[in-house]
Amino acid sequence: MTPDRIGGLAALFNAAAYLFGFAIFFAVLDRSGYEGLAGNLAFALDNQAVMALAMVALYLAFGVALTILVVTLHRYLARGSGTELTMQIASAFGLIWAGLVLASGMTGLVGLQTVASVATNDPDAAATIWSAVGIVQSALGGGIELVGGLWMVLISIVGLQTGLLPRWLNWPGIVVAVAGIATFVPGLGDLAALFGLGQILWFAMLGMLMLRRPVAVPQH
Repeated sequence: MTPDRIGGLAALFNAAAYLFGFAIFFAVLDRSGYEGLAGNLAFALDNQAVMALAMVALYLAFGVALTILVVTLHRYLARGSGTELTMQIASAFGLIWAGLVLASGMTGLVGLQTVASVATNDPDAAATIWSAVGIVQSALGGGIELVGGLWMVLISIVGLQTGLLPRWLNWPGIVVAVAGIATFVPGLGDLAALFGLGQILWFAMLGMLMLRRPVAVPQH
């Protein structure tokens, strides 16, 4: 299997991981009746297995696939001339993002296991720990999408400059990326939802493109 096809499969997997994780958190799990710190802890303990599965999909599996995609997409776009530095910067941000996503998932899984053991003897301490875990996990992956947005906008710019990616992928990519970058601004954190939903479509389109159309360097 060629690197382009491997990257295409990784992109499709990322879209599927997003859909699977979002479906669990928003369609399967029901947070009604769980209020405050104690409620957050009770919700996590009552749904420990399902939440762990969602974290594995949204963070660990996604992070591994993202790493593969960043490397193969670098190769895919490095065939264009005059964009080597931009691609190197973009791929650096992509790998940093993958590391943050993996760290966020591991923090959530370890935190979930920890509070499950602590809650038996000290529910108050467990609730405080789980709240702290949530803050750290959100900071690493999901609360601010600056790093992922920078990777995505740079990839889209290279795609426009080289013609190696079509405009119908690049311009939506820039819009979604800007929404992600803007999440670092206080009051604009809700744009993370737009970033995540937009990326589902972007990853899916990118994956199909890489699978169906191995690129050739444009003639200048």
